[in-house]
Parts: sequence; structure tokens; C-alpha cells
Amino acid sequence: MTVQQNIAVATRFMNDGIAIADMSVFDETLDPDITVTTALLRQACIRLVQSRVEKTTSKFSLLSQMLGQ
Repeated sequence: MTVQQNIAVATRFMNDGIAIADMSVFDETLDPDITVTTALLRQACIRLVQSRVEKTTSKFSLLSQMLGQ
């Protein structure tokens, strides 16, 4: 990526992802294997991962239903 492309991604992440809490922006701009280190309790990070797994599982379940499988 060029510097300009990196700036565009970072700007979108901040303006759309963080500022207006558009969760789809996080999916589009972050690596799926990202590791985030914060001052949050470990349980909060685990709940975040569990939430993402549940969301993804739900999407696949819905897709399977739509495809009749």
C-alpha cells in the first residue's frame, strides 16, 4: 500500500469505525488476526472475541438457511 492508501484506511477507520461506531468498517479495515492490548480486563477481551464468533456463526447459519442446507 502507498502512504496515501494507508492514510485513507486510517482515516476511514477513525471517522467511520470509531466516530460513528460502524462495525462493518472494523471488519473491512482490520486484519482478522489482530491482537489488541488494552488496559481492559482480560474478561472484556474474551467477551469481545466470543461476540465476534457468535456474530460470524449467526451469519453462516443464516446463509445456510437461505441456501436450504
